[in-house]
Amino acid sequence: MYRRIRLSNGAWSMDDVSVLRSFTERLRGIRGASGSPVLFLTRSIHTLALPYPISVVELDLNGVVQSARVAPPGRVLRFSERRWVVEYPAGDPLPALGTRLAASTMPQRCQEPRNQGH
Repeated sequence: MYRRIRLSNGAWSMDDVSVLRSFTERLRGIRGASGSPVLFLTRSIHTLALPYPISVVELDLNGVVQSARVAPPGRVLRFSERRWVVEYPAGDPLPALGTRLAASTMPQRCQEPRNQGH
């Protein structure tokens, strides 16, 4: 089960962000979370299996936005050091560079596993 959080800085926010922890979760990224926003710690990301562009926000270890861009399909993005990365569907606004994103816990109803058809 993913832990879900809210990221915000006052002017920008993203709800229901899944925190990815395992290697497999991080490898799958946004695709493994069925297109929902994801947050994970990494040195690189890829959009190799995605048929659509995604928004990618790179945060330093203190949560300060270092870059925010749209990544087209079929790309590999590398970072100079380990970074927190937020991936979400392209089209939503990007946060401003240099702002610090704070994480807060989502209400319990959002913490429950999504219906998997069982």
